[in-house]
Amino acid sequence: MGDIASWAFLIGVLLVLALPLALAIASLWLWGGARRGALGHLMAGALLLVSGAVFYYVQVINVFARMDNAYLFNIIFGLYFMFLGVTLLAGALVGYGVPPWLAALLWIASVVFAPAGISWLAKALPDEGVLLYAAILLGSVLLYMVVRSHFIEVLIAVCLVSLGFALIWRIAGLTMRDFTPVTIVADEYFYKPPYLDLGAIFTCVMLATVLFFAGRFIQGLLRSQRPPAVAEVVSPD
Repeated sequence: MGDIASWAFLIGVLLVLALPLALAIASLWLWGGARRGALGHLMAGALLLVSGAVFYYVQVINVFARMDNAYLFNIIFGLYFMFLGVTLLAGALVGYGVPPWLAALLWIASVVFAPAGISWLAKALPDEGVLLYAAILLGSVLLYMVVRSHFIEVLIAVCLVSLGFALIWRIAGLTMRDFTPVTIVADEYFYKPPYLDLGAIFTCVMLATVLFFAGRFIQGLLRSQRPPAVAEVVSPD
């Protein structure tokens, strides 16, 4: 009976991991594709990238959390959400004018060189490597959008993603104390951040989905209000 329960749990986890990835990849072609869903890709990707980095970070900087198997989801889903976030941000770049082949190369570089990049950043700030990596990736995408004069869409994305992350923060039970490194194993330093549970995971996935479709709707409204010549340049399809 125990073996059956273990296999059922493993299959359930694999399905939970596979479904969002399949939807993220499919969204590059479905529901308007990358071009018409660029803002949705941006907001969903930003939320997943930031949330994943935070989930992973609060576990890795706390020595007590690293010794507790209850934080396994922080590692698995933290890294997985970051991977999904990078994938969606690559789709957003395509929607905002980056050639698909270049976006694919940037995605490969971001994923393949992530461990080396985080390790390199950790040399400067040992405890903040993963957060810096996420910040650099997201900041680069937003900077590209500003250069391309998508100011309003950047502002909308920052506001809505911030609201979504604030809700995830509250549901996950995070506090500023969770961002304080704990490196000494002693009773007077004992503290553990909240571990990632199914409620926070579900909330993160659902909010990313809502932001994706909300972004697609908002982008359609914004582009419909532009002059025909401008709309044709921005969205040639």
